[in-house]
Amino acid sequence: MKHTRRDALKAVFLGAASTQGMIEPVQGAAGEESGPQEKRRHLIDGQLRAASGKGIEGQRRADLGNGTFLNPIVAGDHPDPTVLKDGNDYYMTFSSFFSYPGVIIWHSRDLVNWTPIGPAVTRPLGTIWAMDLVKHDGRFYIYIPASSEGRQSIFVIYADDIRGPWSDPIDLKVVGCIDPGHAVGEDGKRYLFFNGVRRIALTDDGLATTGALEQVYNPWRYPDEWVVAPSTAPGRIALTTRLSIQRAPTSPGGPAAMRQLCRDQMTNGG
Repeated sequence: MKHTRRDALKAVFLGAASTQGMIEPVQGAAGEESGPQEKRRHLIDGQLRAASGKGIEGQRRADLGNGTFLNPIVAGDHPDPTVLKDGNDYYMTFSSFFSYPGVIIWHSRDLVNWTPIGPAVTRPLGTIWAMDLVKHDGRFYIYIPASSEGRQSIFVIYADDIRGPWSDPIDLKVVGCIDPGHAVGEDGKRYLFFNGVRRIALTDDGLATTGALEQVYNPWRYPDEWVVAPSTAPGRIALTTRLSIQRAPTSPGGPAAMRQLCRDQMTNGG
């Protein structure tokens, strides 16, 4: 069974929640699925390699050297990865919080073996998290949420070479927003999207904002008289109309099924 770069990229994002002993074929590995004995041999071999192999920071290696890799791909404290593909190269950085030098850039050719190439931020901005690493018109940008002494804003740094030097941080003066995502419209205009499905337009060089922060999408909302609470059952939520509680599947029926359930509940008085 072949595994693609998509599988490895998924492992990067989901690795922190993955089982440490979970072993997957390395991207590009070919061949039919092996039998139980062969799988067990690979599992034992991989565990032994994981116990003895050391990465560049002293952590265990993801690439087990036998056509498989171990999740998480980058072990240790590396949350909120943002990954950029540039030709045959992949670059990634993580939330660095209060660690400085921060925003360490990592490089890979296969999404499994990663090597740090240097920091992008050396001047303290406070705590840094959940960034967006992008390339636009030949230049690299990192859009950075940062918070210091109770003040939070979005900053941007840029470089013509991913290895640096990187510019000093520029304060975009966008407050109350997190999780920036750079996008280019059909008209070629640049935008930053944020939590809550909000956006703000950027200047052509991506180093300043233009216009006001705007709401671009308003999702369907539960009626005010509904009470919604998490359910312990996977894939389900508990809904109540203040009279009784029902469990509604979030899939495959989706929100429409939940709406119909609650309409029926209200119509029937309970």
